[in-house]
Amino acid sequence: SVLLQNIVRWTQENYMNAVSLEDAAQVVGYSKSYFCACFKKLTGITYGSYLNLVRIQNACLFLRQGLPVQVVSTMCGLENPSYFTQVFRKVKHITPRQYISQYERRPL
Repeated sequence: SVLLQNIVRWTQENYMNAVSLEDAAQVVGYSKSYFCACFKKLTGITYGSYLNLVRIQNACLFLRQGLPVQVVSTMCGLENPSYFTQVFRKVKHITPRQYISQYERRPL
């Protein structure tokens, strides 16, 4: 779907910003409620859940580079480090610090 391609690309380019549902809906030219319904129908998840997945995927890359959790949370568009940890745990089922220690134990 063109809608999905456009919003996926836009989200990849903007996940580090304060993204609202209104912003995302505007990108594809839909009302907020119609966008939410279409996105959920096409993907099976809400746009907010998708945005958090993108943010945490990128956060994992930054954490593996050795960047501190507080810096990574800001880089990924989640200004509050405790909220970032909450979102990270919801997506990965471990905290960012647990993720870092797991990654550090892996052989290269």
